[in-house]
Order: sequence, then structure tokens, then C-alpha cells
Amino acid sequence: MPDIPAQVLHRLLPAPRGAAALRLRGDGPSVPVQVYQAAEHAIALRCEVERGQVVLCGIVGQGYDAAPPILVRLLRADATLAAETLVEGSSFELDPVPPGDYQLALLLPDRLLVIAALPLPLPPAPEVFP
Repeated sequence: MPDIPAQVLHRLLPAPRGAAALRLRGDGPSVPVQVYQAAEHAIALRCEVERGQVVLCGIVGQGYDAAPPILVRLLRADATLAAETLVEGSSFELDPVPPGDYQLALLLPDRLLVIAALPLPLPPAPEVFP
């Protein structure tokens, strides 16, 4: 990867109820959606298990009118590449991977955003009380 300062996505927020922008395929009340946020960027992630493999789906929200393409990489605990995709809109889906601990890196034109600890499948979403 290019030498770009890293900003860790460190704030885990509960998924807003009824947020259409966070609707992903197969989304329902029993499917955990985790939302990570840093500065003007927000990433909503959910996963589903298919035949013992985990498919990670996500939506990247940016503070831009015309969002630039983003390279999304899923790295194993040993920093080897597990999956990657180029996001040209806002949503992405990564190839199936075995359950385990990963790191998600999003390479933007001016920075590298990282979710340093990403266990797959995702844990249940926290309860949100009014």
C-alpha cells in the first residue's frame, strides 16, 4: 500500500433503527449491522454465513457529493490478503472467507481508514433503548 497516514475507525456506534441507507441484502431484525465512524466517514457492515464461509457486505458513507473509488481490503490476522474489491458507489461485498479475526482497510485518495479488529461473523448488535 502507498505511504498514507492511517486513521483508525475507533468509534463503534449502534445501528440506527429503520435507516434505509443501511439496508443490505437479506437485512432483517435478527441480522447484526455494525456501524463504524471516523470524521466524515461511516461504514456499516453486516455478514452472513453461507456453507461455513462468511460473506461481508458493507456500505461506505462519505462526506463528498461525488465519492472517489475506494479500495477495500480484508486482511487476515497475519496481515495477508483475504479479499479485496474496488468500491465505485457506496456498497460492497467481499468474497466468502472462513470465520476468524480480520482487519478491514479502506484506501481513500488522501488517507487509509482501518478497522483494526473485525471478528467474522460479526457479534450481535448492541441493544438500543429509546
